[in-house]
Amino acid sequence: MANQELRTYIRSKGVLQWQIADELKMHESVLSRMLRYELSPIEEQKIRNVVDNISKRQHIDNKIAGRSAKDTSLDEYDFPL
Repeated sequence: MANQELRTYIRSKGVLQWQIADELKMHESVLSRMLRYELSPIEEQKIRNVVDNISKRQHIDNKIAGRSAKDTSLDEYDFPL
């Protein structure tokens, strides 16, 4: 499967594809199709940066709301990215 390391990275950060697509101002189906094929290093890094930004915002939001990372973890779900 293409971009497996990137998909694993996205999952480990608890970020969903629609959130990445929203940040990149594209439809989530476009992002999904992009991930079917190997991305250039520049494209991959751009997505990693977006994932990091979303993850940081979620962490801050959870801290403000008094939730732990475990409360919002997606690990119990096994769905493909």
